[in-house]
Amino acid sequence: MKELIEIKNELLNNSPSQEIKKYIDTIGINKKRPLGKFNVAYWTIEPVRGCNLQCGCCATTLFPKNEYKFIEVNTWLKTIQLIKKLTPYNRIDFANAGEPTLHPEIYKLLEIGRKESPFSFFEIITNGTMLLKGKVTYKELFDAGANMIYVDMYNSSEKHIALAEKSGFHYYIRSQKTKKDPAAWTYHKDVNIKCIVFQNNPYNWSAMKKRTYFSTFFNNLNWDKAKELGIYPVINPPNRRCNQPFRTVNISFDGFYSFCCFDFMRYVYGKIGNIEEGVEGFVNFWIGKYMQDVRKHLHYKDRLGHPLCKKCSHVSSRGDIPCWDEKVLDFYYENKKWEENNIKIKTKIPQPQNKGFFNQIKKEKSHESKTKE
Repeated sequence: MKELIEIKNELLNNSPSQEIKKYIDTIGINKKRPLGKFNVAYWTIEPVRGCNLQCGCCATTLFPKNEYKFIEVNTWLKTIQLIKKLTPYNRIDFANAGEPTLHPEIYKLLEIGRKESPFSFFEIITNGTMLLKGKVTYKELFDAGANMIYVDMYNSSEKHIALAEKSGFHYYIRSQKTKKDPAAWTYHKDVNIKCIVFQNNPYNWSAMKKRTYFSTFFNNLNWDKAKELGIYPVINPPNRRCNQPFRTVNISFDGFYSFCCFDFMRYVYGKIGNIEEGVEGFVNFWIGKYMQDVRKHLHYKDRLGHPLCKKCSHVSSRGDIPCWDEKVLDFYYENKKWEENNIKIKTKIPQPQNKGFFNQIKKEKSHESKTKE
């Protein structure tokens, strides 16, 4: 906390506006949320880069097949120690650009996480293949420190449910959730929860109804496979906000920050910081120029103005709710001083709601129809 308070004083030294000062003043006040209004809602960690499945809705299909990169234990230790300093009570997702249960030391990672940060809520998002093969078990994952295990059922739902029942742990199917079941995808205060959540895999989704739930990973997919799910390259992004860069910190297997959980191709790799740089490095990343630029574009619904966001149509259920005071986005912090954020916003007026997306679908269906004839 002392380190964070020292940084707080540096942030206050040349605070450029009252709005920013109000945000800075909240740092270090609440022991559960030391970052105050700059708080991180949850952290997404990449234990493994690479997946054992080749799904049309995921950019990992473009990775070298059967090639995996694993987070090192020491990197994870430094990561969780940093997370604890910044957000002692938090949610941590094991997910991102790979299948987490492929990590040969997955239990050890969880054990270290639980020991170092006892009030963290650990979630694992998995395709369930290693569970069905018996390579990992629900009991050992929960015993090691996991709280919730989200399973996309790519295999028989009967097999998945039978395995959960055999484990003895509470489970539910997300589409059949009751009030008694823990809320999915939210931060939980009870770190004693141990629950399995089953979800339909994307091949069982209605692509048209769920179109904003899919991501094109900035137009990086195997398009032959993607089109089977009704996913097409983003031509004209929706005139919508996105709360991801305001709420989530994404950390790659080698400790580098990314600006978005969909940046599987690592467009900003090495450009915005690494956990090795500690608390000060995190502050430089979190309210630095790149992140503030992204936030400003998204706050004003200007996806077209950002080179990567213009290729994304994903919209979360609460993505349109403003996260930070817009005047806080007018500045960024770099080299121990505040600078004015002068990026130009291109589209402050509403544009057609993802018109290009629907036009592309019509063209594709028309082409398929003519081919069949």
